[in-house]
Amino acid sequence: MRDAGLAGVGGRRERRRRPQAAVGASADPVGRDFTAERPNKLWVADITEFDTGEGKLHLAGVLDACTQKLVGRP
Repeated sequence: MRDAGLAGVGGRRERRRRPQAAVGASADPVGRDFTAERPNKLWVADITEFDTGEGKLHLAGVLDACTQKLVGRP
């Protein structure tokens, strides 16, 4: 290979990641009370990740805490 001017290609290098800065706890504006007396007063959101045969699937939604109905999705 050297006589022909060829060189091997090395594998991919692992990316180094910088350490994340320590993050404090977030504020809890509802005090862990997820009930509401009327619609549109409190909305809650969640995101879930599923592994599938074709990769990962992310499911996200926003619920009204009073009616328990889906009010939005990204």
